[in-house]
Amino acid sequence: GDYMDDIAADIQAGRPPDTQRHDQALLAALIAALGALATETIINAGLEVGVEIDPAEAMALAAEWARTYSFELVGGINATTQALLQNAVAQFQANPQMTTADLRALLEGAFGSARAQTIAITETTRAYAAGVSLYQRALQEQYGLTVVRYWKTHHDERTCPLCWPLDGQSEIYWRDNYPDGPPAHPNCRCWLTLEAQK
Repeated sequence: GDYMDDIAADIQAGRPPDTQRHDQALLAALIAALGALATETIINAGLEVGVEIDPAEAMALAAEWARTYSFELVGGINATTQALLQNAVAQFQANPQMTTADLRALLEGAFGSARAQTIAITETTRAYAAGVSLYQRALQEQYGLTVVRYWKTHHDERTCPLCWPLDGQSEIYWRDNYPDGPPAHPNCRCWLTLEAQK
C-alpha cells in the first residue's frame, strides 16, 4: 500500500510504473519475516518432539528456505501485480475523465490491504509448515529418526470444505496433493504437528 501513490503518480504522468523499489522492499521483508517464522517453528518443533537441533542450524535452514522461496513468491506476486497494472494503465489511458480516486480504486487489487492480508496469512501458514518440514528432514538426516507430520485445522466456521477432511490426517493421506503441507489455498490457516514413530 505504501507504493500506491507513487504508482498512481507514474501512471498519471504517462510514465511506466516503477515497481523495482517495491519488489526489492517486498523481497527483503519476506526473507526476514519468513526466515524468522520458520526458525521459530523449527525450535518449537524440537521442544514438542523432545529432540532439539542447534539453534544456529535452525536459523541456517530457515534462512536458506526463506531466500529460495521468497524469490519464487515475489515472482508470482509480480506476475499478478503486472497484470493488474496493465489493466489500470489501459483503463486510465482510455478514460481521460478518470480521477485519482478512480485510479487508486483500480490499483487497490494490486496494492490494497485485502491483498496484503491474504499474502500475510497464506505465507505465514507456509512458513510454519516449512519449519516443521525442515525439522522433520533434519531429524531424519542427523539422527535417523522418523517423525510424521499431521494436518490440523481450527475446527471453526471458517474451516473450509477443502481442509476439514484433512484435519488429523497423517501426511500419507495428503502429501501427494500437498507435499509441503499447508497452505492448501489462499488464506489457509492450517498447521502441522509432529509425532515420532517408534
